[in-house]
Amino acid sequence: MNLTRFFPGADLSGEVLAGYDLSGVDLSRANLRNTDLSGARLDSADLSGANLRLAILRDADLAHVNLSGADLRNAILRNAHLRNADLRGANLSGAVLRLANLANADLSGADLSGAYLSSAILRNAILRLANLRGANLRNADLSGADLSGAWLRNALLRDAYLRNAILRGANLRYAYLSSADLRYADLRYAILRGADLCDACLRLADLRLADLRDAHLRGAGLRGVFVEDGDGGTYTLGPADGDETRAGDDTGPPQLTSACAPMARAGASEPRMFSEDGVRYLVTEAKRLGATRPEALSQFHRRAAAAWAELSGEARASLVEVIHNTEDGILDEPDCTGGDDG
Repeated sequence: MNLTRFFPGADLSGEVLAGYDLSGVDLSRANLRNTDLSGARLDSADLSGANLRLAILRDADLAHVNLSGADLRNAILRNAHLRNADLRGANLSGAVLRLANLANADLSGADLSGAYLSSAILRNAILRLANLRGANLRNADLSGADLSGAWLRNALLRDAYLRNAILRGANLRYAYLSSADLRYADLRYAILRGADLCDACLRLADLRLADLRDAHLRGAGLRGVFVEDGDGGTYTLGPADGDETRAGDDTGPPQLTSACAPMARAGASEPRMFSEDGVRYLVTEAKRLGATRPEALSQFHRRAAAAWAELSGEARASLVEVIHNTEDGILDEPDCTGGDDG
């Protein structure tokens, strides 16, 4: 095999490289559009910024690969091995990742809208602020995954395994979570408005300040769920060690309505996606990415600005020092002070 063909920026579009051993090769910014890499070994390779649109990577070994900022739109990654892969900011919209192994992969800020991730393994994966709108995650293993601030509107998560997952501030509006395992999940500040949680297991999940308006909870297991009471304190729904508490109708027991009471009292027309902690995360994440991937700053800037506009005046004031201490003006004041207070 002539390795001189494989270099940063190389044009390998449309080639058949099935079964090739390209471990550790630097193909950053390479054009691999429509390339057949089925069964290829690409572990520890550098494919950052590469064009892999419509590429075939079925059964490929991509463990520890650098795919940050890569274009993988509509790529075929069925049964691909992506353990510990760096996919930050990658575009995987419409990609097929059925049965793919993404355990411990970093997909922060990645676009997975409309992606097919049925039965994929995403244990302990990082999906902070990822776009999973309309993604198919049926029967996927997301145990221990960090989905803080992720966009999961209309996502299919039926029978998904989300035990110990972090979904703080995630947007799950109209998501399908029927029969999903959400035991011990952190759903604080999450938007579950109109979500289908029928027969889901939410045992000991944290739903404080979550928005559950119009959510469907028929048959959901709610033993030990933590919600916010009317005075801002914590209320545990049902005894943690007692019989299973289940919702008997689509709205669930009256106690669960207290989970969205603070938001309803505030008179918000739309649920807030980010808390003060969420904005702090955006600031620090944008700051971190700025040191390694300047091109990623724009998307975090936009999301941070939107989150800032949703906060009350008091909450903004408490974050001024943090924002002004952030390097490079990631959250500069002219872009982030718009919007109505509250």
